[in-house]
Amino acid sequence: MKNMKTLKVFLAILIAVTIVSCSKDKEEVRVNFLLTDAPSYENFQEVNIDIREVHFSTNEGWDQLAIQPAIYNLLDLTNGLDTLLAHVYLDEGTRINQVRLVLGPNNSVKTDDGIIHSLATPSANTSGLKVNVHQNANVESEYSIMIDFDASRSIVQQGNGDYSLKPVIRSYMVQNTSYIDGNIVPGDVPYKVFVTAGQDTISTLSDPLINNYFRIHGLFSGTYTLKVQDLNNDMIIKDTTINVVGGRNVILGNFYLPVTMPM
Repeated sequence: MKNMKTLKVFLAILIAVTIVSCSKDKEEVRVNFLLTDAPSYENFQEVNIDIREVHFSTNEGWDQLAIQPAIYNLLDLTNGLDTLLAHVYLDEGTRINQVRLVLGPNNSVKTDDGIIHSLATPSANTSGLKVNVHQNANVESEYSIMIDFDASRSIVQQGNGDYSLKPVIRSYMVQNTSYIDGNIVPGDVPYKVFVTAGQDTISTLSDPLINNYFRIHGLFSGTYTLKVQDLNNDMIIKDTTINVVGGRNVILGNFYLPVTMPM
């Protein structure tokens, strides 16, 4: 009997140790949710988006982030700049499949003449915009989900002069992607810079205030054609082929445009 009691005590201790060990093995990682924008080529001083809620889905279902509702000027979040909406801690290996933005009614654009125009927002947008998270591989350390709002393609001017909001958004895991950046020379005027791969096009605008810097982010491994376009006449000034491999960033440095001789 004594041996039997000893065995039961030993088994109870073994089970307890196993449970504690398993619980320690299941660690959590921090997941950041970031907001950024592809610059607008239109004559906007501000593009203000009213974000009320952000939700995300995993294989377990949907959860809501604890964000502070706010109005964001997307033009403050271009060429590599972003802002943290919120963060959560999830079990290691959790896959995020989609994000959903819920917008409020206070969306607007400020045009170059200083006039602020309200953006008509379809009811479907205020009830929630679902976006797939591309390349959602499992990650065992802190990572970030980027929500990339394309202001240039999201704002539509109506025939009567009013503006409406038809959001164009993509989302991806930052750690699984690369960026291409550089400085356009000459640097006195902005240029449209975009990359294409198959049917996909991602674009940005160089910024003369910071040495005509540009950054195109959210790129997966592949071969891209990078093109520089004049904003005034839509002429392609230069194009080149760039290979993006294994999540490595491509730093071009000074990117010289051909010298145009006067006629």
